[in-house]
Amino acid sequence: NVDIIPCDLEMLGEDLGSATPSVPSQTGGNPFREVQRQAQNSLREWLFLRDALSEVQDAYDYILIDCPPNLYKMTQNALVASDWYVVTTIPEHLSTIGIGILRRIVGRIQQDVRSVANLAGASDVDVAELGGIVSVKVRAGGTMITNQHDGWIRALNSAFPGMCFEDYTTELIGYSEAAEARLPVWLTQTQNARRATRKQEYENITTEFLRRFP
Repeated sequence: NVDIIPCDLEMLGEDLGSATPSVPSQTGGNPFREVQRQAQNSLREWLFLRDALSEVQDAYDYILIDCPPNLYKMTQNALVASDWYVVTTIPEHLSTIGIGILRRIVGRIQQDVRSVANLAGASDVDVAELGGIVSVKVRAGGTMITNQHDGWIRALNSAFPGMCFEDYTTELIGYSEAAEARLPVWLTQTQNARRATRKQEYENITTEFLRRFP
């Protein structure tokens, strides 16, 4: 009961232009109506994904949108179409340092979208809020997480209380082998992949996801 719709990698470099309405330069006419018209045009650039999903959203319990690591207009469309966004991170300095920055930038996008929507006379447009942080590729020795990663997981919990998932994925070769084979890990028949499957890390994250977003 899962439908998967792939995206074209060529869309990674696509953008739809600026979505900030400018004050009209021409004279005459009604300046406010012109600004409103431009706002409505700009708003449409943010709404095409939400409008497309509105035709099918009642058929699904959840719709998950996997986004590239940027905040171009394609990703902004996903934020406008969603209730929540979830961030995955390796519990290390270089991976976690951007989460706070990301949250602030999404907040600014939220303000821009609300301002443009207000000018356009639309009251039902908003941007997703941060709903969770999932640690991935956690290094562990046996059943214990390494001190470095354990320390960063604690730091994340302190910086983003209530946002961090308790469950995580560990750094296992089986996951890389599954990605290389272009298969889910539980369908990859290498010894490493079978070992990773037995840990049921993705199942545990899914269970926690359903609990957090009922």
